[in-house]
Amino acid sequence: MQRLILLAALVAGTAIAQNADISGAQLISGDADAQLQQLARQAASGNRKLIISAPEYWHELILEQVRRGGGDRLQVEVRDSFAEAVMVRSDVRGGTQAPAVAATAVPVPAAAAVPTPAPAAPLATRAPVAPAPVSRPAPAPASTANRAPSTVATPAPARTAPQPALAPRPLAATAAPPPASTPGATPARAAAKAQVVTTDSAQAQVTAIKRRLEADLTEGQPIARTLVQTQLEPKDLLFVRDGVIAVVRRTSVRKSWFWLEGDIELRRVELRELGPNRYEVVEPLRALDNPRLRGVQSRESTMLAASEPQKHAAEREQLERRFNGGSRITATLPPTQLNQRDVIYVGEALSVVVRVNRLQLERYWLVGRIDLGRSELLKDGNDKYRVLENIRR
Repeated sequence: MQRLILLAALVAGTAIAQNADISGAQLISGDADAQLQQLARQAASGNRKLIISAPEYWHELILEQVRRGGGDRLQVEVRDSFAEAVMVRSDVRGGTQAPAVAATAVPVPAAAAVPTPAPAAPLATRAPVAPAPVSRPAPAPASTANRAPSTVATPAPARTAPQPALAPRPLAATAAPPPASTPGATPARAAAKAQVVTTDSAQAQVTAIKRRLEADLTEGQPIARTLVQTQLEPKDLLFVRDGVIAVVRRTSVRKSWFWLEGDIELRRVELRELGPNRYEVVEPLRALDNPRLRGVQSRESTMLAASEPQKHAAEREQLERRFNGGSRITATLPPTQLNQRDVIYVGEALSVVVRVNRLQLERYWLVGRIDLGRSELLKDGNDKYRVLENIRR
């Protein structure tokens, strides 16, 4: 038994490294953001340290996603490398598991023989205790009981005195409704009736919204099942309309539809915004009082004037090294040709657009003026914006 305990303690205290390789294309296009955040979140919850190897000009991009997933409690070690890739390894922090191993290695002492207790003295040897006398009230004398009926029967003439109380006038007074109770009952009934009408109206509105969602998603087929946010699974799709949320779950065989019950924060990092009122679940959601939120759309007008790359040679070389491995970026792109899923990296005077075209990454210089606060753009970090819809004007 002791060997099993020691073996389990050694296995639990062993530093198990977890490796993840991320290509430069995945990092720059944003496809690796969720993976980096998940690795950081797992390392922080498991008291592990992340060791990241990547080129120096990618460190800022990596640390932004890692901090978003693991928070301030995560310990990160970033190393410079020449390979155009990112290698992430998590390891147990030194010295944190030593007390647990020492505690489990203590040998369990053998069970000591329990002495048999001596039998108690027989009850017969105990002296019987006489019950205490109970004092009872003395019975009333019989003469008093005999005199009681005579006292009740003596006031017989008094019964004729209250006969005027049976006159019609008191009966008319009792038949009239009490005026004080009528005003108080009317507002209470009116308030209860108004509350019922308001509840019925809100429920009818929710029902109408659900019927419209069913017409769009299921061709009118009713959605009967429900779930809460902690039951959401990765790749579930959320469709939001006026506070009502429908969930579409895709499997290898068919699709399933649910209504989402309860409140949910749509800015949580576990949800990815696909477009207006459409979200995808990236990873399971936990019931947290203060969940981590992703970047939100900026409603303020922030005008960007992206310059020609020829006018800023030093910044051009720096951005080409950071986003294209040091190779030249020759193509330019106006703001009116931005497509959905494009990623914009904003510099001091220049801006780079990264586009995923099938299995390839394309890089462009963004040239022109664009409002970064428009609804088609989502701020997703420092100087990083995602294009949610095609921009044509």
